[in-house]
Amino acid sequence: YLSLEFTPSQGFQIQADYWAPESHTIAGRLRFRNVGVLPEPIRFEWVALLNPSANGEPMAPVKAGGGFIMEGISGGLYPVCVISKQSVPVYSPYPALSLEFTLFPGDVQDVFWALATLSEAVQSRTLAEQTLKRNWDAEYARVEMENERRRISVFTGNPDWDRVFALSQKVAGSLVL
Repeated sequence: YLSLEFTPSQGFQIQADYWAPESHTIAGRLRFRNVGVLPEPIRFEWVALLNPSANGEPMAPVKAGGGFIMEGISGGLYPVCVISKQSVPVYSPYPALSLEFTLFPGDVQDVFWALATLSEAVQSRTLAEQTLKRNWDAEYARVEMENERRRISVFTGNPDWDRVFALSQKVAGSLVL
């Protein structure tokens, strides 16, 4: 699990969470937040780039239900990427799915995505869609509890040193990336 926060413009923040729930799946949540005083028009494109093997196909938008997904083929595997919101295809050198919305002051909008890769396209799509339905807050809490369980507590008798040891573990954990 990885979480990044950034501010692409004044008054507008994004939190990007990435999570690998299993070996065949990667997923993410993009949390768009308007902390400014003006509405923010958002155009978001999710690009999927795949350099396929000899008999494969690059990622491309495919109509699915009421929206679109991205599918490809490489080495007998079928990567499928789904997004939680209704998207439209973008046909360009880098095929993508696009979303447009407006964030008003104080608004928060979450966009979830999942990419699953199995040996059949239908199975990949099913796994990706099931991943979108998982409770992200519960999953994040589980990861945090597991990290806390692995943390070593050092008690020196000096509260300042205890804080230094605790902080050094946190910093060391972030450097693993």
